[in-house]
Amino acid sequence: MFTCPDIARDSGMVPPISFHRHDSIITHRPYGVDVDEQGWLWEGVAGGRLAGHNVRTGAFRILTVPEFDGRPVYSTYAWHGKLVLQMGQGGDYLVLDPDTGRCVRRSIPGSNPILWYGAKLPGDKVLFCDRGNRQALILDAPEASPRAVPFPYEGDFGSLSPASDGIGYVTLADPARLARFDIASERFIDEAPMPWPEAGASGRFEHGGVIYFADSAGGRLLPYEMRSRRWLDPIPTPDHGKIYGFIGIGLFADGLAYFSLSTYAHRSQLDLKTGKIIMPPPGARLTVDGRPLRFMERMLVFDPVTRRFDYLTAPAQPDGVPLLCYTWTDGKHFAVTGCLPPFAADGGAGPEPGPWIVLQSPPITHREPKP
Repeated sequence: MFTCPDIARDSGMVPPISFHRHDSIITHRPYGVDVDEQGWLWEGVAGGRLAGHNVRTGAFRILTVPEFDGRPVYSTYAWHGKLVLQMGQGGDYLVLDPDTGRCVRRSIPGSNPILWYGAKLPGDKVLFCDRGNRQALILDAPEASPRAVPFPYEGDFGSLSPASDGIGYVTLADPARLARFDIASERFIDEAPMPWPEAGASGRFEHGGVIYFADSAGGRLLPYEMRSRRWLDPIPTPDHGKIYGFIGIGLFADGLAYFSLSTYAHRSQLDLKTGKIIMPPPGARLTVDGRPLRFMERMLVFDPVTRRFDYLTAPAQPDGVPLLCYTWTDGKHFAVTGCLPPFAADGGAGPEPGPWIVLQSPPITHREPKP
């Protein structure tokens, strides 16, 4: 059984990072992000706008998109020179050309679409997870009509992550289970119980034939060996219940895993009828620090080779507390977006909104695409 060592607070694990704040964009917590071939990181921000930050140069763009109709953008996919945008609830998703501003609405089949997340798949496809209609929507091109594949298992079909074995993995809760999707044949093939029925898996990454799932409110990583389909011993994470209560989105870049953190002290559960998060009952402890729930100014860092932990912490700011929310990586470089709420009266993080921020690894210098 693995025993968690003391956290390596000054271990030198974490690479140098750069911090960018765009004060002209005031936004609430932003959502899913992607980077296009020109290095533009795109993310929906408040006010019916799409913000762009160039991860190579630090340049900044802002697009106002009337077709947003005031809705937030839950996930962005940069694909074939277009941006495919999931809008949460509603009967459509959008396909935007950021160079011309042309925006096309595409219809979603089903009566109760809830689209927050999805994935780019091998074979140059995009898959949406339709939580409301319990179906996978597969796109062969940005403006192609989506093909629906029913999700055959009970539970919230909230996310799917492709792995190197050609399988897309889906985690389910109440009780905890793992479902598998064969990417080549585009079919769900099975589900199996996890050894921990109470777990609620969230962020994940793959290394050395093992997928590490974060148990969102459980303070541990749950390793799954793909070849043997065997769960390994859980790895406890440090400071859980003291500094943070929830482990969220994860990424893996240049040998290290990074997980966003929140002060929320519960699993995240969605009401599939209303599309709203189910909150704990009145009187329950909502957060680990007793303050309003928030993303944190730090991320948990894990080295799967040494099994040591560290934190990646945003630089302190004179006028607020950075919140590190959603992530992107190409496997070598990474970026994390968020916002900078101003200080509350007691010096802690105040209520959102605040300036849009981007934390990133050293500038990306890979070759420009051919014209």
